Amino acid sequence: MEKKIPEKIIVDSIEEEEKAIYRLILEQVPQNKIIQIECIVDGISRYHNPSDISKIKKKFENKNSENFNDDSYKEAKLFELYENGHDMVQAKIQTKYDTELIERIWGLYVKWKGIRIIPKSTYDDFMEHTLKWEHKYNDPSLNLSDMNIELTRQYFTITVDDDLRQD
Repeated sequence: MEKKIPEKIIVDSIEEEEKAIYRLILEQVPQNKIIQIECIVDGISRYHNPSDISKIKKKFENKNSENFNDDSYKEAKLFELYENGHDMVQAKIQTKYDTELIERIWGLYVKWKGIRIIPKSTYDDFMEHTLKWEHKYNDPSLNLSDMNIELTRQYFTITVDDDLRQD
């Protein structure tokens, strides 16, 4: 089913008109269809030529590209990467953002998600002992649940940081 293209755009300001035209561009309405649409801005009727449409498109694309350098955009991008399982190294490689920003947002992400970070050596020791405990007590007559072991593993595998040092 083909999307219905409006015959008229009735708005109160040129800014609203440009936004409406840009929405049509984003919806991939062909330029030859857009130039046929009557635009009524504050009671004044007008039509746009291909040059006008190109200028509107360029204006909005430049505004959108400026947002990519905005700090809140960068922070949101980093949160998205961390939420999708990326670490700080992967975030640096993908975004090339400032290291200080990457570390600051990682700290916020860990805090907000309630992630427990332990030194890798502690994690390795714990896992070694857990596996020994599992092997030693994996006796069906003791009725130990594999779920308890798995929950313990999950608790410590949420995040492990190689850089943390134990004093």
